[in-house]
Amino acid sequence: ERNAPEPPTGLYRRIMAQGGELILRAQPTTLIPGTVPFGDAARPSAALMFVPIHSRGHVVGVLSVQSYTPQAYQEPDVKILQALADQSGGTFDRIWADAALRQSEARLFQSQKLETVGKLAGGIAHEFNSILTTIIGQCEFLLGDLPAGTPLARHASEISCAAAQAATLTRQLLAYGRKQLLQPETLDLNQILAGLAGMFRSLLDDTVETRILPGAALHTVKADASQLE
Repeated sequence: ERNAPEPPTGLYRRIMAQGGELILRAQPTTLIPGTVPFGDAARPSAALMFVPIHSRGHVVGVLSVQSYTPQAYQEPDVKILQALADQSGGTFDRIWADAALRQSEARLFQSQKLETVGKLAGGIAHEFNSILTTIIGQCEFLLGDLPAGTPLARHASEISCAAAQAATLTRQLLAYGRKQLLQPETLDLNQILAGLAGMFRSLLDDTVETRILPGAALHTVKADASQLE
């Protein structure tokens, strides 16, 4: 687990707000509060340069160079260090731009995959819908020829009901694949939800209890059933 970085304080905050700074000390005896010591943590530095690092119009850090030798740096050295920090900021810009490009490409690839799955689902649903149409039609012929209430008539009716449920799933696949024309009709929302109860339970595992609480005295709506589902 990565800890959040400490917010800049003291000297570093001043550098980020005001720009580069050169610190020269003849006889350093103490560490400068708030700075990260160079080399031996117990040995104070004599000469220190600090410059801000800019990236995308913001200060993102501080670059420091330290020496144990007094008068090791001069003001022109601060400008050189600032130029190096600017180069570092440009590198950060390119790194972040590359990362953003990779994220954009990943989102595009995911979108293309979903589009492909939608087209595949729509194509399969069209073929399956043709088969279901034949099954439902043949069941209607059987029910017309068989006496009502007989075992064969009940079996044919169950086949027809199962095919009708499969046709509902086919409509949903067609809607997902965006290959279905909208067919607005007057619908009861409670009936729509009740018809989806089985799908809810199949999508959720046994640790989730599904309960549908129908609304009382709901108005009907005019919408495409598959889109609503």
